[in-house]
Amino acid sequence: MSYSAAIRAYISEIPLGVIICTRDVIHLGSRCAVDQCLYRLVKKDKLVRIARGVFVKFGSSLPSIGAVVKRKAEAFGRKVASHGKALGQALGLLPESHLTPIFCQSGGSTALNIMGGTAVLTGTCDRKRFFDERPEGKTIRALWNLRKEPFLAMSFDDLEALEERQNIRLAPEAAWMPYWMSDRFIRRR
Repeated sequence: MSYSAAIRAYISEIPLGVIICTRDVIHLGSRCAVDQCLYRLVKKDKLVRIARGVFVKFGSSLPSIGAVVKRKAEAFGRKVASHGKALGQALGLLPESHLTPIFCQSGGSTALNIMGGTAVLTGTCDRKRFFDERPEGKTIRALWNLRKEPFLAMSFDDLEALEERQNIRLAPEAAWMPYWMSDRFIRRR
């Protein structure tokens, strides 16, 4: 069986809507053969190229930018989470602005061209990503993104109202926060 036949057979087994990365089929041939086969499948309208090395089968609905970012990062063994700036805006802690989709990831910073737009992935320390996408983690990343002075300017009542609105408790997570945040939650008790 040729490389291209093996790649086409592999892709034919994948259901519509599933994001396919070049790394999913790289084991089926040389890098050059895989790239050439995927290029030809795009030209023949069998695949739709979403971003470099990221495809869906023709006829699939286009995935969200977040799904593409997460899938591409997973292909490279990285973990991705929502960025504190976007979370801060969603929680009303920061003013709304036109925001390029931004995420935090393990590893270095990069930008991805996805479906005619750009998504930014910023390298982030493990402590910030420890929380993943739990509500507590999202809230802590949003507060952390405010930086020290604006966070310290928030009253204890503001912090309690934020916890009540999210139905969470942040004090048990204090060990993972920077000292200037954890002190506020610990002393509040």
